[in-house]
Amino acid sequence: MTTQRHAQGPGLMRFAGLGIQFAVWVGLLAFAGSKCDLWLDTRPFLLIAGCLLGAAGGMWDVIRTVGRWSRQQEATGDPAETGSSEPR
Repeated sequence: MTTQRHAQGPGLMRFAGLGIQFAVWVGLLAFAGSKCDLWLDTRPFLLIAGCLLGAAGGMWDVIRTVGRWSRQQEATGDPAETGSSEPR
């Protein structure tokens, strides 16, 4: 059982930073939207737009990363990395 957990661990650790990347996307674009709101006196519309664009950019990054990983695992054919529960 330990070897199965160890085999799944490295694949899942590749995604440990995706939540941070998503938060950075949202945070930076929300901050930029807030500053533009102050400059153009359009409060809160650009802040909301920045949050929505940040969420869209973060999701794009997550989908792109997971898709790339999925294609890589399909090419290698490693069932332990793809999350399959078939015994070895």
